[in-house]
Amino acid sequence: MMLKVWIKRMIVSTSLVVMPAVMMGCEEDSTEQEQICEDYCNDSITVCRDGNAQYASLGECLTTCSGYATTGDEGDTKGDTLQCRVYHLSVAETDPELHCPHSGPTGAGMCVDEVSDCDRYCAQMHESCQGSASPYESHTECEDTCANDIRAAQEETGNTVLCRINVLNATDGSMTKAQICEAAGPPGVSTTCVDETTEE
Repeated sequence: MMLKVWIKRMIVSTSLVVMPAVMMGCEEDSTEQEQICEDYCNDSITVCRDGNAQYASLGECLTTCSGYATTGDEGDTKGDTLQCRVYHLSVAETDPELHCPHSGPTGAGMCVDEVSDCDRYCAQMHESCQGSASPYESHTECEDTCANDIRAAQEETGNTVLCRINVLNATDGSMTKAQICEAAGPPGVSTTCVDETTEE
């Protein structure tokens, strides 16, 4: 009888020690993410402005950020995590048009789970070439065109997805935004990502 009472006391006392420690660990993780989100959102509102803005307000950013996974490592450039978004935001000041979309909710083909090249291409096209600048009527048209009319081969030139992704990521300043959108467009629009033809 005494043994049962002793075991019961041990369970109760262990629970009292372990449970607060576990809860404290959760609170620390939560507090750490809140602090990172606060810094991230303040920087996002400051750096990604006007046409590059990713959130309508600081409050919206904080709410969205609280749901981002924190399973990445500091400095990650890919993956649907807060760490990836923080990295792209850290370099967005030098090229906000390129990196702000990567740091935002959609991840713009970079801060996302592993996706196909067509998904990456259309996500970046949607983020970078909006409105009249877009050579596609819709995101769906882009996906259909990519799947049916653009080669998936890992070649940096020719009528390939990779060629178009590279064009969208161009940072040398040799083309305007409109020229980049056209050059990365579908077959028949792009004069950059085309296959060479051999004269007979």
